[in-house]
Amino acid sequence: MSESRPVIKSKRPLYLKGPLSRSFELAFAWKVFRQTLAGNRALYFIGPCITVFGSARFKEDQKPNKYMQRWITFDYFFLRKVMLLKYSYAFIVMPGGFGTLDELFNTLTLIQTKSITQFPVVLFGKSYYKPLIEMIRKMESEKTIFAQDLDLLLITDDVEEAMNHINSYISVNYEIMKKRKRFWWLFEKKPF
Repeated sequence: MSESRPVIKSKRPLYLKGPLSRSFELAFAWKVFRQTLAGNRALYFIGPCITVFGSARFKEDQKPNKYMQRWITFDYFFLRKVMLLKYSYAFIVMPGGFGTLDELFNTLTLIQTKSITQFPVVLFGKSYYKPLIEMIRKMESEKTIFAQDLDLLLITDDVEEAMNHINSYISVNYEIMKKRKRFWWLFEKKPF
């Protein structure tokens, strides 16, 4: 049996420890603020985008995917989820693990509670997600969710079907964004 190395470097545990020192809590809040600001600055001018979720564990090198046009690294998973929801017009969810499911269910919960509306989500990989879909159908039959909660969810293996699904919602629910003006006094550089 081969020993696998961790993909994600361990960090100092922050959660489930209760309050730490006031200076630590202030430093934590400041770091969250700085990363939120950095995320807003990095993603503010990108325009409409679609986020693709999936496992980070399929390759050993973990380098940014060559198809990504822009990325930013966050120290805290919750900031990543906020930024991806804030700047995306749709999600495509590829096969993945706990993090991918967390992002999926976070999004579905926001759709269910109408915190976000008309937000298409595509599960790509029918056979991979078959047990999950069976569980979701059980939830529906047990009346723990409504059928309409899943109206924007498409399960497919077809790229064209996925894009048509996303385009049908984007064309009806979003306006083409005007170019945003960059302000020199906010140190907003020209695009590269």
